[in-house]
Amino acid sequence: MLGDGRRPAATRDYRESMNPLRDFVDDACILRPGARVLASDLWSRFPSWGGGDPERPFVKKGDVAGHLEMYGVKSVKGTHGNRYYGNILLDEEVIVQLVA
Repeated sequence: MLGDGRRPAATRDYRESMNPLRDFVDDACILRPGARVLASDLWSRFPSWGGGDPERPFVKKGDVAGHLEMYGVKSVKGTHGNRYYGNILLDEEVIVQLVA
């Protein structure tokens, strides 16, 4: 059975389960069509969310956009050289807990 018309559902499910940003997106982000967040803001929150836990996966900054694509998040070039991720927000309640 095909999940997205291109890949079998099992393959899609496996790729999602192996996505190193999966827990971060689930715990600290809100997926919302039309929303956007500065890429630098999202990237700066990822290490504090992990809390230095050695079990958390290492993600290179240049790989973030590829890992977020499976959630419908798109990398968008903004004005003044800013880059955004579209269709995602940081969950500010979670962010406040991380900083406190």
